[in-house]
Amino acid sequence: MNIISKVLFLSLLVGAIVSCKGDITDINHNPNALEYGTVNPENLMDDLIYNASRVQTSQTFATQGDLIQYCVRNSTSLSVNHYNISTSLVYNIWNNLYRWTTEAHHMKERSVETGNKAAEAIAIIMESLLIQNITDIYGDVPYSDAFKTYSGVTKPKFDTQQQIYQALESNLRYANEILASDVAISNTAKDKLYGGDMTLWRKFANSLLLRVLMRQSNRDDQLGISGKIAAVFNDKNTYPVFENVKESAVLYYDAVEPFVNYYGTSTTFGDSYKASEFMIGYMLEKSDPRIGLYYEKDGNDWKGGVSGGYHSDGSMVGASMLNQPVLGDFSSPFSFFRYDEVLFIKAEAAQRGWIDSSKAADLYKDANIASLDYWQMVSGKTISDADRNAYLKSISYDGTYRQLITQKFVALFGVGYEGWDEYRRTGFPELKIGPATMNDHILPKRFMYPLQESANNPDSYLWALDRLINYYKGGDDMKTVVWWSAEAVKMGTE
Repeated sequence: MNIISKVLFLSLLVGAIVSCKGDITDINHNPNALEYGTVNPENLMDDLIYNASRVQTSQTFATQGDLIQYCVRNSTSLSVNHYNISTSLVYNIWNNLYRWTTEAHHMKERSVETGNKAAEAIAIIMESLLIQNITDIYGDVPYSDAFKTYSGVTKPKFDTQQQIYQALESNLRYANEILASDVAISNTAKDKLYGGDMTLWRKFANSLLLRVLMRQSNRDDQLGISGKIAAVFNDKNTYPVFENVKESAVLYYDAVEPFVNYYGTSTTFGDSYKASEFMIGYMLEKSDPRIGLYYEKDGNDWKGGVSGGYHSDGSMVGASMLNQPVLGDFSSPFSFFRYDEVLFIKAEAAQRGWIDSSKAADLYKDANIASLDYWQMVSGKTISDADRNAYLKSISYDGTYRQLITQKFVALFGVGYEGWDEYRRTGFPELKIGPATMNDHILPKRFMYPLQESANNPDSYLWALDRLINYYKGGDDMKTVVWWSAEAVKMGTE
């Protein structure tokens, strides 16, 4: 771990005493000893992009996938799919996401100080991606005060989730403005994502802006989200977004260490996480050709494990496994954002009448085709025309929100926490809650704050707790809603 990362790590926003634990916190591979405040911002870029992918990849299946029924932990003990969320898990997720958000913020500061506008825009995009993860998981969190340790702020205030989303919108629009001008980085080798292609970074910024906006769709009456989304789609010159699968924000790893997929060093990845009953059943019903790219059979037949079930009864025996060669090999790529998500957002906007509604069916079809194209591209496997046509016929557009979001959910497989986020935003897909689940058999609506926050930042924590009780009508638990969720709006929270 280099000096920059050590200093940033110790300055983490939460005011907690931080320790380096596990693989995630020991993955910085830059050997250069650079002093904080003097480093060229471009020298932070490769570590930031790589580790931003690592902190999401490490939890894509272990936490989000197991929670939201993409997969089921193959264990007889209580796991995440039973809503057994430990205090150490919520601390490690918080800690690692904030660690690399801090690095992104430092890169942004150094970019401003050195006048490197291209690096500044990239840092803004990565910071926005990570802080959105944090607020979506926990709700109100530190942001505006979070990076002021060197100004003496060791107990940062919490911002409301609405305030954070307003900042995300503003920041991504600013990144777009920067990238609309003739800017460039000098060391393109440091850009592991796009190799210095600022046009693709600009499209990433605006595609991420669409995600930020659509996440607030339940607040349309309050914030005019429909008009903002329409403005992006109706002005391609001002807001260029991804236009094909190859432009997606996909990080391709090397086949040898240290620049490898997080799961590449695991020899039991596939067997540790089984396919879920929901996903296997739904994909078989729809003749979905991605089933053999997401999962592998354990025997002759497709079978899914029961999420939140009594796994000691042997029900997991013979359940299909996650496809390790596609998902968990050393070189298996990770996607921050895919082209099909842009199309699903556009299809939803059309279905809701925010843009030309006559295009909803075609956009829905194109989104599903784009997902097939992505998985064919990254797996190296060909999906035949016959399989494509059978699938597209089985999911023929019926004009319902349920169908649109369920198909989007299936397509979001492997994209960080997005499946859980969409479930809370929309209420879809309709998932069967397992009989052995905790949390009063309620799929978690957020994660509780780390215990370290109440101990090390008590005033700010108590402010956040008061909001959870009086604004969100709950407490610091997993049954309390987040601001942008469908349930929060139904409850009447403003």
